[in-house]
Amino acid sequence: FATKIEKEIFFSSYLKGINLAKAEGKILIKSNIFRLRFTAQTIGIFSLISEWKQTISIDALLINNKLKSQQYKSDDSRGKKKGHMHLSFENEIPKIVSAQPDPREDDRREKINKSLLKNTIDPISGVLNIGLNGNCNHKEIIFDGKRRYMINASFIEEEIIKQNQF
Repeated sequence: FATKIEKEIFFSSYLKGINLAKAEGKILIKSNIFRLRFTAQTIGIFSLISEWKQTISIDALLINNKLKSQQYKSDDSRGKKKGHMHLSFENEIPKIVSAQPDPREDDRREKINKSLLKNTIDPISGVLNIGLNGNCNHKEIIFDGKRRYMINASFIEEEIIKQNQF
């Protein structure tokens, strides 16, 4: 990418006409640098039931039409309960920079062998990578700071949804 691409994106989530949540953010691509910043939160009547807000930011390298994670930050609040996760993927094995609650201090969790974390990526980059190369039969190995897991996408069927039918 020789040029700079910057887009603002807005989402709303509805259930039977009731607005549940909204999200807004920016995507920036400059050279081979990909940056995404988003904030999402419950709104309307649903916010009285679940006062939730999350801010996510990622920095990644865009190499051969694939994202390679560099930084992942997530701040999350549900009412008075707050948490965050900040990961660095700048080496082959990701590192928890800071976390609240910190999974490294949770003795209920099984420790993940560091060799299993080699070349993993953050959850957002993983989901985006599935769509970037246009290959539906694709898998991504994710580390979110607490768990290592795989997103395994496969083509099931193609369906054309007519306007106002969803």
